[in-house]
Amino acid sequence: MTATIIKLQPSTFGLGRIIGRLVLEPLARLKAREAAYQELMSLDDHMLKDIGITRSQIPGVVQGTIDPHAAVNENKPVIAA
Repeated sequence: MTATIIKLQPSTFGLGRIIGRLVLEPLARLKAREAAYQELMSLDDHMLKDIGITRSQIPGVVQGTIDPHAAVNENKPVIAA
């Protein structure tokens, strides 16, 4: 009887890949959201209005719960006949 040995690539199935997926990637996304939040909060109200959001919308835009494109124009688009 012969044994079959399956070699797994450490980069694909290793502990480093699991840690990367479960810990490092979420931390990187959190850091990016925090940087975006700080950057938007540093803008004055006039600049925020120029990009189409209000200060109260910043957390939702950063978290992705508010679509920044929908926040730009509250008017309904005119549909050509």
